[in-house]
Amino acid sequence: MKKWTLTLLMALAAAVACGQSSARDEIVAYLQAEGYVPTVDDDGDILFKIEGKAYYISSEYDEDYELYYIKLFMNLYSDDVTMERALVSCNAINQGYKLIRCYAVQDTGGTEGRIYYSVSAASFVKSAKEFLQSYPWMLSCVQTGREKLIDELND
Repeated sequence: MKKWTLTLLMALAAAVACGQSSARDEIVAYLQAEGYVPTVDDDGDILFKIEGKAYYISSEYDEDYELYYIKLFMNLYSDDVTMERALVSCNAINQGYKLIRCYAVQDTGGTEGRIYYSVSAASFVKSAKEFLQSYPWMLSCVQTGREKLIDELND
């Protein structure tokens, strides 16, 4: 019985991993067809660049709901802003735009005073195909969020 249960669990884990991989593969193929040069990092995130700016796509599969949570995001940083100002700016973005999420994190490593930001848009979808239908709109939202964040930080 234990052997059968272990085999079943391993098969389920392989199916989930295969589902995530196939969704990732579909997204990578789409980006390549659009002329981007995507790569997959160690965490399984897809990295690609548009006009020199790095964007990421991460995906997680939820077995219970049979949905993918797919997030499109970009990161940036600043050296000359207080953490309080950074949080006020991110809150303004989060309150003003429904799909965009922005957060700030103080660097605790080697660069004292540096604040890292992430601007993202995410959705739950049944397949990579559903995500790709909304990808242009989500990309536009992330780009708008980045511009609005920079405006907020400069005000």
